[in-house]
Amino acid sequence: MKHTLLFILLLTTTLILNSCYYDNFKELHPETKAEDTSGCDTTSGIKYSVDIEPIFAANCISCHNGVSNTDLTTVAGIKASYSGNKLYNAISNVNAVSPMPPTGPLPNSDITKIKQWIDACQPNN
Repeated sequence: MKHTLLFILLLTTTLILNSCYYDNFKELHPETKAEDTSGCDTTSGIKYSVDIEPIFAANCISCHNGVSNTDLTTVAGIKASYSGNKLYNAISNVNAVSPMPPTGPLPNSDITKIKQWIDACQPNN
C-alpha cells in the first residue's frame, strides 16, 4: 500500500511539473514580427532623430529612462519595450491599461507622427 501511494504521488507530481510551460511572446502574438517589413510605409518621411526623439524626450524619458522602468531613450529600447500597437495604444489612449503620458494626452499631431513612424517599421534615422 505504501509503494502504491508513493507511486501515485510521484506520478502526479511528475505530471503536474511537466504540464507547466512558459509562454513565448512570438508564439502568442505572431502578428508582431520584427523581421517582417513588408507592411512598412517607407514614404512617410518621418525621422526618429528629428520628429520622434524630441516627443519622447519631452514627454516620456523622465520616467521611461531604462533605469527602473521601460527604456524609451533609444529606438532599440522602444522596439524591445513596445511592439506593434502597444506603443500606439498607450499614447493614443486606445485600449490602454495605463494611458501615457499620465500628465495628459499628447497633441494629435505628435500621435500622428508616432503612428507614421510605427507604420514605417520604426526606422532608426
